[in-house]
Amino acid sequence: RSGRDGRVNGLQPPYSPQSRWAAALGTLSAYGVLGASRLPPSPAASWVINAYHLWATLPLIWAPMLAWLLVQDPRARPPQNQRSARGVNIEAMLCERGCTFTPAPKTKHCHRCNKCVDGFDHHCLWLNTCVGARNYRLWVVFLLVLLAWLVLGSSICLGS
Repeated sequence: RSGRDGRVNGLQPPYSPQSRWAAALGTLSAYGVLGASRLPPSPAASWVINAYHLWATLPLIWAPMLAWLLVQDPRARPPQNQRSARGVNIEAMLCERGCTFTPAPKTKHCHRCNKCVDGFDHHCLWLNTCVGARNYRLWVVFLLVLLAWLVLGSSICLGS
């Protein structure tokens, strides 16, 4: 791929300061989960023990989501010979930066990734990738699961 093709996924440089912080926090939280799972059981209330088990299990849900979000490429569809419902040929378009793509609603060029993204919502500095039509739903579910994990961890700390 040439430089004009843009970044393929969130694991490619250049990295934002936020994505570096996110990598450090993710590593620390992984060590926290592994370290907490090796602690001896405490005489805590039963809800704290159940909440802890749920808290220790949630990374099994959000970690694969995070991996998929970082590896998946949200770029606009490459040009294809397509026909619309009316039988009219759909021509490929060229953006002002040189990206060739099949027209779709809300396709926009991301200047950080240097590529056009279908249904562009924003460029997430924490994940170092664009959020668009191809990964928006998973991104929202990832945020909700991560929020639940953080709230659950905080309530365990305050409850014990």
